[in-house]
Amino acid sequence: MRISLRKALKLCPVIFSFLQSSAQNITGTWQGNLNVQGNQIPIVFHILKDSANNSTASFDSPSQHAFNLPCSQVILKDDSIILMMAILNGKYAGLVSKDKKQIDGLWF
Repeated sequence: MRISLRKALKLCPVIFSFLQSSAQNITGTWQGNLNVQGNQIPIVFHILKDSANNSTASFDSPSQHAFNLPCSQVILKDDSIILMMAILNGKYAGLVSKDKKQIDGLWF
């Protein structure tokens, strides 16, 4: 089932400005809100590189007291990112803005 939410989740970097010349280097902590029927649910993504230089990610939903939930797959291509979340049977797909300061996308 696809849940289409208008600009569902805008993620903004919080601790550091991690984006450089390519979306391939999108490591860092990103936070935003998931708009569900007018309610704002905070979401935080933590995107890292492992020892083999592969991207990995986890996410938090602080208002639901859920932390360090694994993303099953991180797909990066050009200015696009897809974070697969098998634990929720869902994904977030977004585009990195030209100024490299936010990601606009949809939650599925």
